[in-house]
Formats: sequence, C-alpha cells, structure tokens
Amino acid sequence: MRYARYVATVSGIAALILLAVMAGRQNRSVSANEQPSLFARLASPIHPATVVLPAGTKIHVRLEDTLSTEINTSGDHFSALLDEPLVAGKTEVPVGSRIIGEVAAVSKPSSGARASLTLILQKLLLVKKEYDLHTAPLVLIARNTIKRELPVSPGESLQENRNESEHKPSTGNYVLATQGAPLAFGPESRFAFTLSEPAEFPIEK
Repeated sequence: MRYARYVATVSGIAALILLAVMAGRQNRSVSANEQPSLFARLASPIHPATVVLPAGTKIHVRLEDTLSTEINTSGDHFSALLDEPLVAGKTEVPVGSRIIGEVAAVSKPSSGARASLTLILQKLLLVKKEYDLHTAPLVLIARNTIKRELPVSPGESLQENRNESEHKPSTGNYVLATQGAPLAFGPESRFAFTLSEPAEFPIEK
C-alpha cells in the first residue's frame, strides 16, 4: 500500500515537472519568434542621420573655371569651391567642398543690349557622393559701356564730336553709339547663390 502511494506521488511530481518544462520551452519559442534574429538586424538598411538646409540659405562659392560670354554657351558646366561653410545646427559642410554649376543662359553684347550670364548650382560633392542643389538663377550683367547721344535740335545735320566720340543725329533722339563689352570671370571670382529649395545632406560622424 505504501509502495503504491509512493509510486503515485513520484509519478505526480514527474508529471508536474514535465508540464513545467514544456511550458518553458513554449515561452522561449514565442520570445524567440518575437525578437528578430541577429542576421535580420544586420541585414536591415542603415539610414544615416541627415541635416537639412532650408530654402533661402546663401551659398558662397569661388570659381575654379573661367566663365565668359565669348566662350560659354547655355548648358555648359563649371566647377566651384565652397567659400564659406554651410552651417546647420552643430553640423557644417566645410569650406573647399566642390560644387558643380551650370550656365543656364548666355547673352552676347549687341547694339542696344549688354552681355549677361545666368548661372545656377546643381550638385554638392561630399565623400565622393553627389547631392542635389536647387538655387535661384544668378544673373550677371556686363557694365554699361554704351554711350548715348545728347539731344540736338531738329534739322541739325549729322556730325562727329571728336571730343566726346559721339554722333549727333538730325532727329534729336538718343541713339546707341557703341556696342557693350563682353562679360568674363576668371578663377577665384566669388559669387553668392540662394537655395530655392531645401537641401539635405548626411551628417559625417
């Protein structure tokens, strides 16, 4: 009788231990399924922290190339270097970072019109990667070298005033006497562009 009770007690204890072990295994299985594996974590894409420069930010550059209405045409690209750091919070894009721009339009000098160049910035190069820039067009206009005639009385004949190098027409109207000068900028020329759209760059750590 005592032996039978002993066996029943031992069997009950063993059953309880078996149930506890099975429950523990099931809980561990659920936890393992809920947590991503090490491989999955390593395979997940890493998104680096970025900084955003708002529209309206000034970008100061100095040319590496020569730009001229005599040699450039619309669509030509030029290289420049950042002349002042771009600062956003505690992050800055350093001086000397390379920038790629484009000649958006060229107007050659002509009778009645001055020469002009329209420039925009397109790319910022950081750690061998390119990041888009969108700037407002920068329009550069040649100085005014055009001379105009002084009004003369109607009926006065056309004659040359050698002291002023001007021609006086019989109509008494102002007329263009010379053609405007070409426009040219050499390396180290400095310009300031304005971002027309926000620009986003990675934060280097």
